[in-house]
Amino acid sequence: FLEYDFGDRTFDIVCMWDTIEHLNNPDLLFKKISNITGVGALITITTGDIDSLNSRVRGNKWRLIHPPTHLHYFSKKTITKLLNKYGFEIIYNRYCGFHRSIDVIAYRLLELQRKQSKLYSILRKLGLTNTSLYLNLYDIMYVIARKCWNNIISWDGFYNVRNIRYSLKIARCSSLDPFSIVVYDIC
Repeated sequence: FLEYDFGDRTFDIVCMWDTIEHLNNPDLLFKKISNITGVGALITITTGDIDSLNSRVRGNKWRLIHPPTHLHYFSKKTITKLLNKYGFEIIYNRYCGFHRSIDVIAYRLLELQRKQSKLYSILRKLGLTNTSLYLNLYDIMYVIARKCWNNIISWDGFYNVRNIRYSLKIARCSSLDPFSIVVYDIC
């Protein structure tokens, strides 16, 4: 992505699902994104929140601490600072959850951690693992930021970027490739 020459093309939406924590230098990525996006463009990001209650309570045992694959950790404050540096204003920053299969949870807990193969087998035969649940541990940020006019954050003058309306292409990201950067044009 960093080496790719986009020429004079610009993009309206850039999506990064569980990506920035894996990069050697996130600054270079955001600089590139800033150069290929125009006023009103959106950037969407998911990444762990190192300042979350879950992270602070779990410390080094927090589920998202796993070097060497995670090279950087962000908080709401640091992601805001980084995005602002490249002309983006955060318009949405909330915690998101995920769906997990009861079977996967039971397998990891009973089979792998507690060595309870028999109990796991009984639960499967009874059909008690054939569902999923939504889990939000309030430690993964889902951030949407908008590129501001002339890189001025929160400017409310003649051209108010907060009132731009969007018609967006919807795309499905593959769960098999969570480390991806997806770039879209507005319809």
